[in-house]
Amino acid sequence: MLIKGIICYNTLKILSGNFIMLNILVCDDDKDIVNQVNNLLTDFGQKTGLDFFIDLKSSAEDVLKSSVNYDIAFIDIEMPEINGLTLAEMLNQTNEDMIVIVITSFQSYLDDAMKIHVFRYLSKPIDSERFLRNLMDAVLSYQKISKTILVDTKKERHFVKTKDILYIENKKYGSIIYAKNNTFKTSKKPKEWLV
Repeated sequence: MLIKGIICYNTLKILSGNFIMLNILVCDDDKDIVNQVNNLLTDFGQKTGLDFFIDLKSSAEDVLKSSVNYDIAFIDIEMPEINGLTLAEMLNQTNEDMIVIVITSFQSYLDDAMKIHVFRYLSKPIDSERFLRNLMDAVLSYQKISKTILVDTKKERHFVKTKDILYIENKKYGSIIYAKNNTFKTSKKPKEWLV
C-alpha cells in the first residue's frame, strides 16, 4: 500500500508473525543490481519485522547447485548459459508456489515472461519505490497461497498446505484430512486448528 509516496509497512508488520522465514533468491549477473536488491530487501525486512534468507547468485548455474527451496525469486532474464526465464521454469518444478519477479533491461521478453506466469516484470534501472510496492504485493500473495496447518498424527507432525486439502472428515475422536498426496488421521477436531 502506498500512502503519499511512502510504503505502508504496518500491514506486513502485523502479518510478520504468520511467517517463519521467506527464502528469497536474487539472481543477476550485474553485481550492482544484486547489491541494490539485497539492500532493498534487507531494509524492507527490518521495517516489517519479516525474516528473510536472501540468497545472492550471479548465474543460473549457481542457483541450480543450491538446495534452497525459494519462496520469492528476483531473476534477471539476460544471463550467460541459462536465461532467467528458463531458470524460473526449472525452479517452479520444485516449488510451484514460488513467486517470480523478473528484473530486466529488455522489454521484448514480456510476452515470454507472461507465458510462465511471472508475478511482476520490473525494468532496470530499478525504481526503489516501485520495487518495494511489488515486494509487498508478492509477500502478501505468498502468504495467501502458502497457508499451512500443523497436523499431529500418532507417529509424526506434518505441515499441510490448506490449498492441498481436499476435504476433512469429522470423526468421533478426531478427524481425517484428505489432501492431494496423502491422508492424515489426527486426534484433533477441525475447530482446534482451523480458524
